[in-house]
Amino acid sequence: MIINIITKTFFLYFWGNSLYFAYHFISKNQNLDGFISFFTEVHSFDWANSLGLFGGFIQVGLSILFIIFMGASTLALLALLWKFLITKIDLDKGFD
Repeated sequence: MIINIITKTFFLYFWGNSLYFAYHFISKNQNLDGFISFFTEVHSFDWANSLGLFGGFIQVGLSILFIIFMGASTLALLALLWKFLITKIDLDKGFD
């Protein structure tokens, strides 16, 4: 029960995060370098800077995880949308 709520919360957060970055990417007409610099500006992880090289690895690792989770949540949304579109609804079922 709790795992299900946590999973849904993560998916909703990363869907919103994906929509925010997609809106900013399209509205500012950015290229990939601009997107990466904006992404690192938003997710700056300032606490990791005090750790030196190890902090840099943490920052890069967390950024990669965020991008992977954003992509996975977008794929999950597309899969749910596809399932919704191809599911046939039997309208006569309730009127027997």
